[in-house]
Amino acid sequence: MLTPDFTERQYSTFNLITGANRTIDILGFTGGSEALSSIAQTALQWAVDNYNGLNTTLQFNFWYKFPSYRYGCL
Repeated sequence: MLTPDFTERQYSTFNLITGANRTIDILGFTGGSEALSSIAQTALQWAVDNYNGLNTTLQFNFWYKFPSYRYGCL
């Protein structure tokens, strides 16, 4: 039986969100090669709604956009 190595997939940071503006924007692409499927869009929206429903001081905004590559990376 294989034992998963979770250390390769973990992320940690010391860059904490502080101050009054405690909102993270999440962008979901709706077109192009990076497009989220309708199931993925729904799942991500539910996850954001569930987290925001916890009434913590950190909130997420989730919105969709068709990618526009002429502006470069987001």
